[in-house]
Amino acid sequence: LDRVTILVGDPVAPEMEPGWDALAVAADASLVEADRGGGDGGAAAGTVQAAGPGLASYLAALPERRPGTRCEAGLALRTPAFQLEARGVGHLFHTVGPTWPAGAEGVAQEAMPLSYTRQDVLLASCVVNCLRLAAEHAVRHLAFPGLEPSGDGFPHDRAARIMLGHVLGGFLARPTPDHPRHVSFVCRTPSEAEALREAAQTREHWMLNRRRASP
Repeated sequence: LDRVTILVGDPVAPEMEPGWDALAVAADASLVEADRGGGDGGAAAGTVQAAGPGLASYLAALPERRPGTRCEAGLALRTPAFQLEARGVGHLFHTVGPTWPAGAEGVAQEAMPLSYTRQDVLLASCVVNCLRLAAEHAVRHLAFPGLEPSGDGFPHDRAARIMLGHVLGGFLARPTPDHPRHVSFVCRTPSEAEALREAAQTREHWMLNRRRASP
């Protein structure tokens, strides 16, 4: 875990000294990040604002933003970081997380083994696609905004295991990838950070159980 850092804070706050050269951003299906994360728009909205008006113009011109088209969950799209480039952030990786089902369906799915639900697979795809973009653009230090890319209502303990598991799996791939060399999770709340730390501390147990449960 010497290549993973877990922090609490705003990834684009002026007092944050990032040290990363790419930042993942939780997008919605129409690539309007400010619509995510509740009334204040969440960390994604803060990233969009910090990147400046150039990002909004860039996104508005994308073919994916044509009326009637959507960006599917699990995918990731690279854009420049615009005004964040002055702080050393060269890339934004916009990824659309899945929505966890509400009510009885969500409760039933939460009881299922890890990686068995469609939402698990889509969240894993978000992480893998961001790591792929990091490799393509020679990113040395990639930051995820805590568990925000996990999508609306995704159980934090489950999201933490999926996201951390695929980051660690990427580091262990053979041949060992050159990029990214380091991943940071920048959490909005202490509870998100605690979920990731718990996943890290118990990873040998749940990763073994996940392999045993694989179909």
